Amino acid sequence: MSAPPNGIRIAQTIGITAAAFVAGGTLCISYHETPSLLLSPYPLIVRQWKKSFDVGKIAHPGIALVSMVAYGYLAYQMKGTLNQHKAEMYGLCWLANAAIWPWTLVVMMPTNRKLFKKHEEIERNPEISETGVAKGESAGELIRSWSKMNIVRGCFPLVAAALGAWASLG
Repeated sequence: MSAPPNGIRIAQTIGITAAAFVAGGTLCISYHETPSLLLSPYPLIVRQWKKSFDVGKIAHPGIALVSMVAYGYLAYQMKGTLNQHKAEMYGLCWLANAAIWPWTLVVMMPTNRKLFKKHEEIERNPEISETGVAKGESAGELIRSWSKMNIVRGCFPLVAAALGAWASLG
């Protein structure tokens, strides 16, 4: 059995590496950063979350798109060949990466909006306190909930990386 062309190997490496990077970065936020944020008082906790959110929204979507392009290329190159099963797996990798966006927009966005609103209130009045908020609506509770949703979001590119490795090595 001959080795795949260099273009295929490069695309495999890029697809897997980019998906793994996004998964690691996303999961790291929930497992390492969020517990530290939750130690912060209000309004600092909201400012820190917003800064983390802003950094993540710049880096992660672009890198996920790079992975999607690589997996799309691989699926296209292998479609209709003896490697049709690999084409389908790379298509699933593409889909797993793409699932980040609907999950974020449909599931996470309501919580994001609540945290954005808190951030806007803090920017208008830095001395604002968080008293009398409804159960589940405090900054800490919203961030804790957001973190759990973010873990699910991080699993999408993790699945893409694992399936990509399986398809590439199989």
